[in-house]
Amino acid sequence: MLNWEAHVPEPLKGDNPTYRLAHHYRPFTFVGLDYFGPFCMTVGRQHRKRYLALFTCLTTRAVHLEIAGDLSAVSAVLALRRMISRRGYPRRDIFR
Repeated sequence: MLNWEAHVPEPLKGDNPTYRLAHHYRPFTFVGLDYFGPFCMTVGRQHRKRYLALFTCLTTRAVHLEIAGDLSAVSAVLALRRMISRRGYPRRDIFR
């Protein structure tokens, strides 16, 4: 009788960046930003296009959504300020 043993190799793991291994930090200390849309929303009797800003916590993979008026830099800054008012400031020195 043959004795077959299943040998499953361990998957190779790459080097994780330091912000992915950050313990003892609050969520949204390290943040990624993405946009998606447009969505048609009704404001009063008018139909307007709006976009959603998707903020992702790079450590816990939590998600925070904000409505952005358009794809301009001013709209992105306003969405970032609203996220900061709820979640706190992200760190600035991640690439040092």
